[in-house]
Amino acid sequence: MKKNYLWMLALCGTLAFTSCIDNADNPSGPPESTSHKNIEEASVFSKDMDLSVYAGDNFYQYMLGQWLKDNPVPTKDGDLLIGTIITQNQNATKALAEITAKGQNLIAFTLLSLYDHDDLQSDSTLLMSKIKQIDEAGTKEAMLQLMAEFVKQGYPCPFVILPEVLMRKVYPGIEMLREYNLTSLKVERMGIPDKEAISIVEAGDKWQAYVKSKPPKKQEKMLSHHYNPHEGVMLINTARRRSAGTDWIGTLGKTLDMDLSAIAADEDEMSMVDHLMTYNLDSLKLLAKYFILNRDYKYLPLKELDINTDEGSEGLFEYIYNAATDQSSGLATSLSHSYTQHAIPEGNKAEATAMFEELRAAFRNRIGKYDWMTDVTKAKAMEKLDAMKYYCGWPDNWHAEWEAKLVAEETSYRLVCNLFNQYVDITRSMIGQTSDDAIFYADWMSMGAYVANAFYSPENNSIALLASNLVSPIYDKTMPSYYNYAVLGAQTIGHEMTHGFDNTGSKYNAIGKKENWWTPQDEQNFESRQKLLIDHFNKLQYVPNVYCDGKQTLGENIADLGGIEIAYESYMKNKVTASGGERDYLAREFYRSFAEGWKFNMTTEYAVENFKTDEHAAPILRVNGIVNLTNEWYRLFSISDGAMYVAPDKRVSIW
Repeated sequence: MKKNYLWMLALCGTLAFTSCIDNADNPSGPPESTSHKNIEEASVFSKDMDLSVYAGDNFYQYMLGQWLKDNPVPTKDGDLLIGTIITQNQNATKALAEITAKGQNLIAFTLLSLYDHDDLQSDSTLLMSKIKQIDEAGTKEAMLQLMAEFVKQGYPCPFVILPEVLMRKVYPGIEMLREYNLTSLKVERMGIPDKEAISIVEAGDKWQAYVKSKPPKKQEKMLSHHYNPHEGVMLINTARRRSAGTDWIGTLGKTLDMDLSAIAADEDEMSMVDHLMTYNLDSLKLLAKYFILNRDYKYLPLKELDINTDEGSEGLFEYIYNAATDQSSGLATSLSHSYTQHAIPEGNKAEATAMFEELRAAFRNRIGKYDWMTDVTKAKAMEKLDAMKYYCGWPDNWHAEWEAKLVAEETSYRLVCNLFNQYVDITRSMIGQTSDDAIFYADWMSMGAYVANAFYSPENNSIALLASNLVSPIYDKTMPSYYNYAVLGAQTIGHEMTHGFDNTGSKYNAIGKKENWWTPQDEQNFESRQKLLIDHFNKLQYVPNVYCDGKQTLGENIADLGGIEIAYESYMKNKVTASGGERDYLAREFYRSFAEGWKFNMTTEYAVENFKTDEHAAPILRVNGIVNLTNEWYRLFSISDGAMYVAPDKRVSIW
């Protein structure tokens, strides 16, 4: 069975291949091989390791070689990617299934209880009434008004209105349709004649091609792990955006009873609104039908659903997943509340918050020691670091007004439609809010607490750590502390913290406003170090003869390097009391844990295709290309030669 948890598929996998380092441009090169002897000692991760590989040649393969052999891809189920984040998705999806089955979220439980495979006629009548409204629209103006009514019902037509956070205030934002899944066969199954079905799908495909030609920054990363949903957002005065004499945004605002004179969006999204205004009446009708049918198809009882609670239950995963994660579904905040209360062990949030503060202190200490930055810029950096907000897991207070209510409906489809309506009402009630609680709920409106994501938002100078990161495999209380400091600490919290000072975050100040707070010389020094890191990753291959793009992945590489340095320093200071050989052993286990956190396997074809455009380096490089820049790795593993060796004066250090 093709598992439905790939809905949160993160485009960060890795391969059972040898990563290669091109040392042609390194005049010092790696020293001649001497012993190539690994340190012999027991490890918590021994079962995954391949000790026939020298750690200085390929640390990733040394750490995970046996696991890669034992877990080939494609899997028996046809999965092209397996690994840590997929496990994180699986765990969250299973938790949602259990919460629903136990009735711990009454809306989700009721959705399944109402599902009736034999009751298609009732739902079809409601759906076809909307199609009839479209057919009866006699003018372009009437059609645009009707599309505004559909947006009010939660349809992405062509976008939804959502709460968008900008400089820690909630504004109305827009988000274009995320997923185009409609086929002419699906349209026909909903009762549309075949010729019209083809025309509807063609209209949707044409719109999708236009959107793909200029994707909003946040949209193009929707399937990436650790993406910022606020990226590229700015406050846009819509009064200046009247296209072809039509103020559709104004019409939409009146219909929704929202002030849309200023919208938090990016310019590409607004240009798509302008493009929509160029459509004639017939084209608008076909496109509106596509938007309606594309959303509703998956909620109609068109096939038998197995609502068993086993992990392999197709129906339960599919229906609840769709309702919980669909664009503009009101179930997201309600189910997020249930997930955080029933799936996250008590104390995990407090422990992750304490870790954040430890890492912040370590980062602050490191800034004070940098010799490439003047005191003036250091003070600005520390001001920003001290002001950074940390939204961990769930809000301090629950707000019933920002969660969907269970209403009496006759079918699951009608209840889902009601949840979409409630989404718009919740959004309206959140506009203008500035509290930390409101920001939590606003982010949940874009992605639930169960989504495998954490992100830094430069527009808010804040880190959002979604609750799915507070359980295994990201935070595992059954594991020694070195594991949690490497995976939750280095790869998640420290990584996101460093994003506040990467090539993008460094252009925003402490309150999330764009400002150059660097002295000219310090800025030049920073750019010089970025260039060195770009050059370092440009020499790395994640499959033979396929090189990493150091410029494309720069921001993530800065965050990876800063994350491991900050978390390692914090771990050694706050958790390790041993000395001598025992202290070094625990330090090595931290580095081994860092590799374990990037435990992935994917097909060669999948990797080559995805990493052409991904701003993240392949995880094999996020391990090998990072650890070999840290001096401690060489000391701890007695690395003095090998393919990964970088001469001390060539090791890049930024944060």
